[in-house]
Amino acid sequence: MGMSIQIRNESRAMIRTWPERISLPIASLDPERFPLTSGINPYGDTVFNQTQVERVSAELVMWLVEERDEATRSALETLIEACASVHRFQYLWLVGE
Repeated sequence: MGMSIQIRNESRAMIRTWPERISLPIASLDPERFPLTSGINPYGDTVFNQTQVERVSAELVMWLVEERDEATRSALETLIEACASVHRFQYLWLVGE
């Protein structure tokens, strides 16, 4: 099924949502190298604030450079795009299955 991607404001109102759900092999990540990204819960909600999104985006780019699986690369690119869309007083919500 995968996760849906949303951007919400401080009142939790929806700002933007992506139509496609993404699946990422989070369990395979090394928490030492990917401290924030490895904490994404694919079955529950994970929320990042603007400051955290900058760090998550850097981790995702590092993962993308190393990733060979085309479906995972596509999901990473979508999530990187979402990170770039988060502005002040907004949050990136990843809603799991």
